[in-house]
Amino acid sequence: MSEELKEWTLNYFRYRKSAMGEDYEIVDTGKGKVELRHKDSTELVLCAESLSRPGKFSGKLTIVTLNKKPNVEFLTKNWKDFCIPNLRIYFTDPKNPHQKWVISPLLHSKICEDGNLKASLKSMSEAATQVE
Repeated sequence: MSEELKEWTLNYFRYRKSAMGEDYEIVDTGKGKVELRHKDSTELVLCAESLSRPGKFSGKLTIVTLNKKPNVEFLTKNWKDFCIPNLRIYFTDPKNPHQKWVISPLLHSKICEDGNLKASLKSMSEAATQVE
């Protein structure tokens, strides 16, 4: 599945680059990592079947993970660890390439009350195809 998730990631960012005119070089650096090399910066993209806390990083970080219940629950339980600048998380099902949802936890925390977090994440997750 990891290769499938990485292939989805590469295809998605190739599509964005082509269809939306985004200007970056896509570099497959191996071991579940992709770099989007913009003119002024590099964005690290990590592909991981299971979501884990982000380590220290500088610049932009994108995590691509499976849209499955344990990943959404992990995000909910560890929400504060993900509320950091320049982080995006894509939840997807590689078998259904158009089924995904994206969240920037820091931005989401500014518009969603803490009491509604679990319901909010569950709703977004269920709107896209979930991986069993």
